[in-house]
Amino acid sequence: MVDAGLLLGDSLRDDDRLRLIHYTVTHPEGVPISVIWRDVFGRSGPVDPGDADYQFARRFYTGNPDYFDTSEQKGMTAVELKPALLDLFRHGRLRR
Repeated sequence: MVDAGLLLGDSLRDDDRLRLIHYTVTHPEGVPISVIWRDVFGRSGPVDPGDADYQFARRFYTGNPDYFDTSEQKGMTAVELKPALLDLFRHGRLRR
């Protein structure tokens, strides 16, 4: 598997990284990290900003500005994919 650097790090979290990537690809209109956190990690209720999975998702998206655009919307951080992420899929550089 070639991952263009998006899956580097703690290999125990590679599946989580892939789920975050795929979630973003299926929601190209952009979505708040709090919604992603609920859907990807099966959470409910109010967001706990100190939650390890929430922080992991936030760091993943903000730490990869070549592939994800993050912005503040109504007091929440939202994520949109950048065309470069889709290019990785198109060119077979990101798959699993």
